[in-house]
Amino acid sequence: PCHRALADLKAARAEAPATADLTIVLVDLSESPQVVSRWAARASLPPQAIVTLDPAGVAARRWGAHRLPTTFLVDANGVCRHIHRGWGPGYLVRLSRWLLDLAPGGGGAQTR
Repeated sequence: PCHRALADLKAARAEAPATADLTIVLVDLSESPQVVSRWAARASLPPQAIVTLDPAGVAARRWGAHRLPTTFLVDANGVCRHIHRGWGPGYLVRLSRWLLDLAPGGGGAQTR
């Protein structure tokens, strides 16, 4: 599911050019740094994406990531506006809409 979600994340990111200053943070919970580095080198990550490690699951517990992947959309003020747990039908549509909501003039104050 994480790999499928990444493909949708790249597609949604490509559809939302108004969010050019968007940073995507991918958090890996279980693999070694070597495995993650090899994966990131060949994964064709979205623009402005960074990969970080959470080997002990501290961030996952703190943010409530009980299902993987969990996607959080945080606005420019650091407020979490949208959370999506898991991956499945409708993920790309919701993610695209939420990215547009966060874009300047997109009505980012709404949470769905």
